[in-house]
Amino acid sequence: MDPLIFFKGMGVGLVMCAPIGPIGVLCVRRTLLEGRLAGMVSVLGASAADGLYCALAGMGIAFLSDWLAREQIILRLVGGVVLVLLGGRIFFARPRLKKTRGSGRGLWDAFFSTFFLMLANPMPIVAFTATFAALGLTGWQRNYGATATLVTGVTLGSALWAPALATLAHRIRPQIERGGVPILNRISGGIILGFGLVLGLASLFK
Repeated sequence: MDPLIFFKGMGVGLVMCAPIGPIGVLCVRRTLLEGRLAGMVSVLGASAADGLYCALAGMGIAFLSDWLAREQIILRLVGGVVLVLLGGRIFFARPRLKKTRGSGRGLWDAFFSTFFLMLANPMPIVAFTATFAALGLTGWQRNYGATATLVTGVTLGSALWAPALATLAHRIRPQIERGGVPILNRISGGIILGFGLVLGLASLFK
């Protein structure tokens, strides 16, 4: 394992894979309402999708990358519809806190929901390829050892956001428990719904 490639990959993961936008909002809300573990698992789901796209870019799977690029309008439209439905569901959700720590099916749902939401945006393949080229990581597409090292670094860098985001959100959970759940649902649901509308409309009028 080349330490330089690994740490460069970790840096890319930390910067490019920060859980912002609808994914970040969803992860924060889950931490506040369902506990720290559910929030961390949600971030890890997004990190797994980032790692997958990084691997596809790293291995130079041209036909799959080209297909994702061609079908990005459809994928974004589907992602937008899902975000609108999810945002509407959260917006009108009944105000309640889950006291359970989360386990089993609930954690799997948290993981795969963010995983598939991230997959709905294939642009990370282009972003990863451009970023790696700018960092001087050349020739790694044909070097599977270097590619594995790079993907591991990116995935780990992205995953580091899980404990950071979950801990930060968990610190404000007491305020939410004192009657802020309805407001949290309205704000987070509205943000996610808005992202979905923008994504869907951008796909239709591109």
